[in-house]
Amino acid sequence: MCLNSCPEKAITRIENEDGTWQYISDEKKCIGCGICAGVCPCGVWNIQDNPEEIKMYRLYKAS
Repeated sequence: MCLNSCPEKAITRIENEDGTWQYISDEKKCIGCGICAGVCPCGVWNIQDNPEEIKMYRLYKAS
C-alpha cells in the first residue's frame, strides 16, 4: 500500500538476496506528506523534517 500511495513515486521496493523485501524512500523525491506512514500496516515509516528546501511544482501567491 505504501508503495502505491506515494504521490511523488519516491518509494522503491527492492528484493534482498534472502527473498525478503525492503522499501526505500528517495529523499530527493519525498515531499514529506506522510501518506506512506498513514497507510502502512507495518508502521515502518518515520517522517522527519527535511533540512533541504523542497522545490514545488507551482508557486502560489498570497492574495
